[in-house]
Amino acid sequence: MKSDTVPAHSHRVPVTRRIATLTAIDRLSSGLFVQAETAAVTPIRLIAGVLAVVCGVVATLLRTGGSGALHTVTFEDGTNFLSDAWNHPALWPIFQPLNGYYVVVPRLAGWFAALFPIRLAAAVLTLEAALGAALLALAVYVASGAHFRSPLLRLVVCAPIVVMPVAQGPSTSVDNNVATLQFLALYALFWMLIWVPASRTGRAVAVLVTVGTAVSTLLSVLLLPLALTRLAARRERHSVVLAGAIAAGTGLNVIALARGITARPAISSPRYDPIWALVQYGRALPRMIFGNVWSYPQDLSHLGSLQLQVVLEARSVSHAPAWLYVAALAIAAAVVLIALRGLTNPAWLFAAVAAACSVIVFAGCLMSFGSPQPRYLVAPALLLVAATAALLRPRQTQARPAHQASARAVWAPTQAPAAALAVVVAIICLVNFHDLDFRALAPRWGDGVATAQRYCNQHPAAPAYSVYITPPEWFATVPCSRVRT
Repeated sequence: MKSDTVPAHSHRVPVTRRIATLTAIDRLSSGLFVQAETAAVTPIRLIAGVLAVVCGVVATLLRTGGSGALHTVTFEDGTNFLSDAWNHPALWPIFQPLNGYYVVVPRLAGWFAALFPIRLAAAVLTLEAALGAALLALAVYVASGAHFRSPLLRLVVCAPIVVMPVAQGPSTSVDNNVATLQFLALYALFWMLIWVPASRTGRAVAVLVTVGTAVSTLLSVLLLPLALTRLAARRERHSVVLAGAIAAGTGLNVIALARGITARPAISSPRYDPIWALVQYGRALPRMIFGNVWSYPQDLSHLGSLQLQVVLEARSVSHAPAWLYVAALAIAAAVVLIALRGLTNPAWLFAAVAAACSVIVFAGCLMSFGSPQPRYLVAPALLLVAATAALLRPRQTQARPAHQASARAVWAPTQAPAAALAVVVAIICLVNFHDLDFRALAPRWGDGVATAQRYCNQHPAAPAYSVYITPPEWFATVPCSRVRT
C-alpha cells in the first residue's frame, strides 16, 4: 500500500544550488559588505574628528563669493524653509512636502534657524548646511575604513563632499544650502548601506543618516535595491532597519503623491527612457570628472544676472568641450589598465556596484525630472570617485588593519596610483573651488532685513514684507511682527 506522504528530501533544494547560493552570498559579504574592525574612540581621534569637521565647515563657507555665505540666503532655504517656519505655527511646516516629496531635515533646519533673531537667520541656516556636509564627510571617512586601509583614499572619497566640483551655477548650489544637502546625503547613504559597523555607535550613525535621507528625499528609493541586497547577504536586525527606513520613506512619499497631498512641480516633464538616460550619462561624464569650470568660459562676469542665467543654462550639463571627453576616457582607461595589470589591489565588486549606483542615481533623477540638472551630478560624481578609488587600492597597506596605517605608508611606492588619484581630485576641487554662482550675486541678508524693518514700521497694518534673496526671483517672506520696533 502506497503512502500519501511526500518524502522530506523531495522538497529540499539541490546541494549544488545551495552551494551556489551560499557562494554568491559569501562573495557579497566578503567583497561588498565587509565587517569593520573595532577601533576605540580615543581622545586623539575625537579631537582629530572635531578638527576635521571644523576644517570642512570653513572650506565650504569660503567657496561662496560676493557678500559671503554667512550673509546670504538662497533659493528654497529662504523662500520655503525660513518663510514657512516664520509664518506658520509650531511644527506644522516640518511635515509639509516640497516639489513632490517630504524634506523633513531641511525643514527642521529652517525651523531651528527661525528660533533665532531674523538678522541671524542667514548665518544660522548656512552654518547648519555647512555642518551637515562636514558631518556627512566624516561619516563617509569612518565608513570607508573597511574598504580602504589607506588614509589617503579615505580622504579622497570623503573630502569632495565639502568641495564638490560640480553643481555650482545659476540654477543650483550644493554649498551651504540645506535644500540641496539631500544630494550629498544620497552619496553618504550609499556608504551607510555598505558599512558594517562594529559598534553600536556606528550602527546608530548609519541608521540616523539613512532615516534622515529617507524622509528628506524620494530619491533614496534609488538605493533601495542595494539595501535589499545587503539584507539578503547579511540577515541581521541592522540590515532590516536600514532597508525598512528607506522603504518607509518611499511609501510615505508615494502615498502623499497618490492622495494628492503633494505633486511634482509643473516645470518637470518625466521621460522614462533608459536608453536616453544612459546617453545623457555618457555626455555628462566629463563634467562629473572635471567639474564645471573647464566646461564653459569664465569671461561672463560682465553680464547681468538674468543674462548669465540664460547663457549658462543654454549650456546643458550633458555637454562639454571635446578635449574633456578625450581626457575623461583616458583617465578611465588608465585606471582600469592599472588595476588589470595587478599594480594595485582592486576591489572589483565594490567598484562595479559603486559605478552601477552612479548610473542608476543619475538615470533615476534625470528621468523623473525630464531634463539634465546640475544638482543631479552630485551623487553620481562622488560615486565615480569611490569606484575609482576601489580600483586603485594599494596592495600592501590594504592587508593591514585600518587603525594601524601609518603616515609613512602614504608615501610608499605601492601608494603611487592612490597618490596620483588624490592629486587629480585635489586639483579638480581646487580649480572648481570658486565658480559662477548666483549666490555670489545675492544681496546681503542684513540689508534686506533692515529694509523690511523700515517698511513694517512705516506700515503698521502690513502683515509681512518680501525680502529679495537670490536672483532672479527668489524672496523670503518676513513677518512684520518679528521686525517691528
